[in-house]
Amino acid sequence: MPDKLLEILIDINNGTDYFPKPSEFVEELTDSEKQILQLLANGYKRKDIASIVFASERTVSNHIQHIFDKLNVSSSLEAVTKGIKFGYIQPNYKE
Repeated sequence: MPDKLLEILIDINNGTDYFPKPSEFVEELTDSEKQILQLLANGYKRKDIASIVFASERTVSNHIQHIFDKLNVSSSLEAVTKGIKFGYIQPNYKE
């Protein structure tokens, strides 16, 4: 047993992936959710987003909650970061 452990530790030290990497599954966002997430990334508030997408603030809040649930996050910043990571939205670069 100690020989096997030593062998594993040497392999890991040499760069072998011994433990499987967890895959991160994210439920697909709808087009409306992607649009709202992009508007969040662009710095718009819920009230402004509601005006832009011709929906009530309550509907926008529901969409945002669905986005949070699907991306397994608890803040807009986390949602935007994951949205960019998974290619749902584009980063917003302001000068």
